[in-house]
Amino acid sequence: MIINSWNKLQIEFLEIVSGLVLILCFSSLPFLSRSGLGIFILVIGILFLLWSLMTPLGTVSTTTRWLLIFLFFSIISTLYSPVPLAAFVGLIKYIGYLGVYSLIRKSLLSRRAWWDVFLGSFLIGELIVSVIAIRQLNGPFNQIHGWLDSSFFPEGVIRVYGSMGNPNLLGGYLLPIVPLSICAIFRWKDVGLKFFAITSFVLGTLAIIFTYSRGAWLGLAAAFLVLICRLIYQSRSNLTIQKKTLIVCFASFFMVAILITHTINLDPILIRFSSLFSGRLDSSSNFRVNVWMPILKIIETRPILGYGPGSDVFSKIYPFFQNTGFDALSSYSVPLEILIGNGFIGLFSLLCLLFNAIKEGLNKASGSLFWSGPCFAAISSIAGLLVMGLTDTIFFRPEVQFVALFCLASLANSEANTIHEKSN
Repeated sequence: MIINSWNKLQIEFLEIVSGLVLILCFSSLPFLSRSGLGIFILVIGILFLLWSLMTPLGTVSTTTRWLLIFLFFSIISTLYSPVPLAAFVGLIKYIGYLGVYSLIRKSLLSRRAWWDVFLGSFLIGELIVSVIAIRQLNGPFNQIHGWLDSSFFPEGVIRVYGSMGNPNLLGGYLLPIVPLSICAIFRWKDVGLKFFAITSFVLGTLAIIFTYSRGAWLGLAAAFLVLICRLIYQSRSNLTIQKKTLIVCFASFFMVAILITHTINLDPILIRFSSLFSGRLDSSSNFRVNVWMPILKIIETRPILGYGPGSDVFSKIYPFFQNTGFDALSSYSVPLEILIGNGFIGLFSLLCLLFNAIKEGLNKASGSLFWSGPCFAAISSIAGLLVMGLTDTIFFRPEVQFVALFCLASLANSEANTIHEKSN
């Protein structure tokens, strides 16, 4: 009896420590160095291993199974890679991210109230970096002109990047958090928390706009479209007070957006948006096309298993196929990056992973009042990342990965496993 009580205390202690570590990590994501992120990933992995050794394995969700299947194929790709050392580095990174996902999911299964706490942590980091980014519009900071194509940017335009050193990275980091902030607006009852969520949503959206990241813009539009589709679907039934409030708030937001457009100079935004349809006339689009063409040849050489996971593998292989004058550190497309690293088998595994995660999330959302909002918010965030990932590989950066893993763990936290959850 004494031993059981001691084990219970140890497990509760690990749960609290794990939650605190995740909170600290999520709230400081935009400001961590690569070494800092690496330390967090290591600590999170150790905590998950310790917690797992002290508790039963439990039910493995379909989403988790597909993650393990992808890990298996990544190991095979690494073993058969022509650049095994570079592939091994990528494999270690994937295992580290898998540990982060696993600890988030285990925390949510242990106590579902962690979801709102983790969300609040993300919003703290998002709010701070958004303020820094918007402040850059009027304050002196180091503008890197390599981000600006003079053909599509009027003189004086500033692309904000906050504390992250790259406007596309800032856009990719904020993109999945903004839909989560919408969920918080209607989920949290306290007036102060609601104001905090609304402020995070407004400033996060504005910061995305002023990154001038076209991929983030399209991703945000896709995320909003998913939320609007959900609203339309729910409006077919009798509208509750909460749903009516949601409609009024969305209408108010668009009215405010229209008023804002009359107070700021929209020309740079419209010009940047028009560059989406300019093809190779835009330097950024032209560069991507010139990188993609040799990548197709790379995929043809090893289409089944690829060359091994990770960006280091790309850096080793791409120079043998690249067009002269078009050096690149990545493929600028998540599907192409996966095909290079893991082949068509790896891409198929991830597509199955996404399908089952969304399926699990929808099933849970329809059967649980607690998880309905989180699941739809997670799905909209993933939809936004998928759209942005078509033409950018910011998704593979740790700052974006952590948010994506939180969304994935929210969907994979299946209702069947929440029977033994602790109540708030």
